[in-house]
Amino acid sequence: MESRQKRIRQVFMNEFKMLRNDKKTLTSFILGPILVLSLIGVATSITGNTSLAEFERMKAAVVDEDNTQLSQALVARFQQSDQLTVKYTTTDPTSAKLMFEKGEVDVIYVIENGFDNKLRTYYLHGGSQGKATMDIIVDTSWVTPPSAAQAAGNLVLLDFFQKDAIPIILNLPKGQQVPPEQLQQLIVKLSPINTPLQAPYGENQLFAILLPTVVPLMLVSFSLQLSGLSIVGERTRGTLSRILKTPVRKSEIVIGKAMAYTTVAVVQTLGVVLVSLFFGLSAKSGVIPYFIGLFLTSYSACALGILFSTFSTSEKAVIQIGNTVALFLNALGGAIIPLSSMAPPLQAVGEILPVYNSVTALRDVILKGLGPDAWLPFMAYLLVFGTIILVLAVVVFRFTKIE
Repeated sequence: MESRQKRIRQVFMNEFKMLRNDKKTLTSFILGPILVLSLIGVATSITGNTSLAEFERMKAAVVDEDNTQLSQALVARFQQSDQLTVKYTTTDPTSAKLMFEKGEVDVIYVIENGFDNKLRTYYLHGGSQGKATMDIIVDTSWVTPPSAAQAAGNLVLLDFFQKDAIPIILNLPKGQQVPPEQLQQLIVKLSPINTPLQAPYGENQLFAILLPTVVPLMLVSFSLQLSGLSIVGERTRGTLSRILKTPVRKSEIVIGKAMAYTTVAVVQTLGVVLVSLFFGLSAKSGVIPYFIGLFLTSYSACALGILFSTFSTSEKAVIQIGNTVALFLNALGGAIIPLSSMAPPLQAVGEILPVYNSVTALRDVILKGLGPDAWLPFMAYLLVFGTIILVLAVVVFRFTKIE
């Protein structure tokens, strides 16, 4: 009686041999993402290091360290801005920076201690040395250009000067505003507030910004399609029923085929990494975490494909299911639209999808350069997700009738 390990190895070798003989399919699986990524690399090289000008209303957190009359008035102006969606206001910068690291806000405006006092002193005493300060911290790991964050902040400040700051400082009657021409003169002459701009993740190139969203989209689509044809291919060729007449069990078929596609996924992932490096990518957390994140993305997608293959009766059905699921995963997983822009119920769904975890982990690795405590949980989720799906595939396959 053959051992379980030997039977699984035999299934693995047979599947691998079939893949090797089907050169068109294998080439599409390995070279597809590489060719698409190369095209993106060439396109972004031609356009240069230009960042996207505008993408969406920026999501902001406002930190009011001063917590005084003028600083609170400025916070209120931020909340009324047409250019910003204020997701969070606080007096504690730590909590805002945590949201920033998680990608829940694109920019933080920090109204520093002494804001009220310095602003009043500056106006009332003709330009004293100490200026009020509002720091601007921008997340350039997505598509938020620093200039857009600064421009939005300046529009808020202009509204604040006219409606709050100068009327309060000059004790104007309630409702009376400073004429626009006089306001402009005061601002140009005094420049009362410093707005130093910070980009903790650096000025990332467009190629690097696109990678964390484009690569998971490609890997999921290609991996799902190829692995989805694994078991259903045996069924349509009539070989599956013959295999099951041997000592090979259904669980061993699933495991052996999963090993074959996982092996090919390693080659695919290595090719994507090499192309990325060729076009100048510098994964800030290291090449190894980048490779692991890509591989686990392919692994989870291959697992889904095998699951669909266990109950599908034709290759056409698998392709239709695969296309639909790939679109669903990419649309709700943050590869097309940022998850934070969606309604809360959709966000809850998106967070359990492999694409969201892949996109988040790759942004942390490629653009933010964060440590394992940031990206490791998302990668671990991809591993667990793929493994659970494979176990489910075994269960489904056991109860599937083979004609």
